[in-house]
Amino acid sequence: MAAKRDEMTLWTGYFDSRISRSDGRRVPKSASISKP
Repeated sequence: MAAKRDEMTLWTGYFDSRISRSDGRRVPKSASISKP
């Protein structure tokens, strides 16, 4: 069984409201932020 990891990687581009969905934003604009 694999050990649990305490780290998490967050790619800020996934949450950046200035980036379009087609350019890589993964969340809806209503859930994104302007300067992650």
